[in-house]
Amino acid sequence: MGLLMSTVPINEGLYLKLFGIPELYWQGEQIDAPSAKPLALLCYLGCCKEEVTRKEIAELLWKGKGSSVRVALHTLKGFPNSDDWLVMEDQLVSLNATSDFLLFSKAIVEDDYAGAIALWQQGSGQFLRTLEVKAAEPFFEWVEVERFRLQQQYLEALSEQASLLTEEEKYTEAIDCYKALLEEDSLNESAHRSIMQLYFRADNRQAAVEQFESCREVLAAELEVEPSEETLELLKLIEQGGVSQAKTALLLEKDAELAELPTKLIGRDNLLNDIKENLQQGSRLLLHGFGGVGKTALAANIATQLASENKKVLWLQVGNDDPDSVFDALMRPFEAQQKVGQAPTEHKASVVKEVLEAQDLNVVVLDDVWNSYSLSKVLEALPESIALLVTARQRYPKLKRIDIGDLERSASRDLLSHYAEKDLSSEAFVDELCDLLGDHAFALQIAGVTLAVDLLSPKALYKQIANNPHSLKLSSDFAEQGRESVASLMNVSLEAVSDEAYEAFMAMGALFAPSSTPEYLSLITRRDVEETE
Repeated sequence: MGLLMSTVPINEGLYLKLFGIPELYWQGEQIDAPSAKPLALLCYLGCCKEEVTRKEIAELLWKGKGSSVRVALHTLKGFPNSDDWLVMEDQLVSLNATSDFLLFSKAIVEDDYAGAIALWQQGSGQFLRTLEVKAAEPFFEWVEVERFRLQQQYLEALSEQASLLTEEEKYTEAIDCYKALLEEDSLNESAHRSIMQLYFRADNRQAAVEQFESCREVLAAELEVEPSEETLELLKLIEQGGVSQAKTALLLEKDAELAELPTKLIGRDNLLNDIKENLQQGSRLLLHGFGGVGKTALAANIATQLASENKKVLWLQVGNDDPDSVFDALMRPFEAQQKVGQAPTEHKASVVKEVLEAQDLNVVVLDDVWNSYSLSKVLEALPESIALLVTARQRYPKLKRIDIGDLERSASRDLLSHYAEKDLSSEAFVDELCDLLGDHAFALQIAGVTLAVDLLSPKALYKQIANNPHSLKLSSDFAEQGRESVASLMNVSLEAVSDEAYEAFMAMGALFAPSSTPEYLSLITRRDVEETE
């Protein structure tokens, strides 16, 4: 395998090589081994840090016969210089010797993974290979247990050493470690992925793709399965050169225009000024509220105002994208997506932070965030000098929350008039219509457009939807997918929540009143009260 090999210290005293075919050395020179059972006794003593009783030796190799132990020890006493390495005191026996077994164990304890790997590989990767002893079942049980334990320690050492080498950006050596892992277990898909990632970081995409093909072939041949989704996603990342979703954040400059910018922002002036003031102080804010209350419109208005004041603003609609996709999109305006894509997973956030720090940004705006893990990774990567504005329907910790509620009635009338393209403030049933729609910004927008398109009066529309206001919808000429009606907006929310949250929502619908206690709801959902809350 050609990795991490070193010279074993065998030039002093008695040394036992127990990995591979057992061999004995005295002062660096190999000596002849005794017959099977005395050799097995030597091997066992060479693995023990402390003295061993004659009774234990007898049980292990001679079914309890003490006389056989005496004969074996007498045989060993006849070897050259045995007085220097064989220690016998009454019923206790020990060796004054070194063994690769003990050196390996010491290296593992001291986290010297390179040393442990070298010892194992020099012994061809098997403990006491070819040693055969008749009528000694306890001894062979001990050997099998030790073989398994040592094998697991070797695999762990390879994995740990590979991680250390990766951190040091010694990719070739790290790949050798993972390939050694695959020699022991060719179905280790995680090791295949690690090799793919390392080749990618070393700018060798061809080798990364070839490694994927090796993984695919061995899984198909041995298990008749395809690679996991995680492996397929990594392949996609590699083949696209680090591009995850091809989504790009927008770097806003003076006179910038966002598609999310409303034609007119009504009833939010005080809120807008408060948010701007917080952002200028470097705050990290969450605009929180139900779908359609105007979070995105407010954020877009703030972002363009800040850009017009020569502030440097980065805007991204996040949705439910994973952290890698979000990092990729944030880096695209600075052509740094490949740099981040090639970084180890544990270092991506620090690389993103380094890039953002160099851009002299003032504010980052993350619109419509659904993925809490992605948000937490962005928070980890965001320099403290950059303010953050997040819009979301969910609550997230570590952010100062500003709830975007329903409009005041006067603002509701103005918004309805704006979309109806005429002043409705003095018309009948305007307040009743606003009240029916809950002073909800998006519902008022739909109602205003409907009044304009269908040439209806507020009173006529009120009567038309009085019994089912949720059915009010925009015509296909005016609607965006998922925003045709308030009901469709709710469905988008429901599709994005977790299975547990969805079940809780449906269970609430089965209750007589939404004020029912968590204890009652826990009975319906068959969960404990704490989880239900």
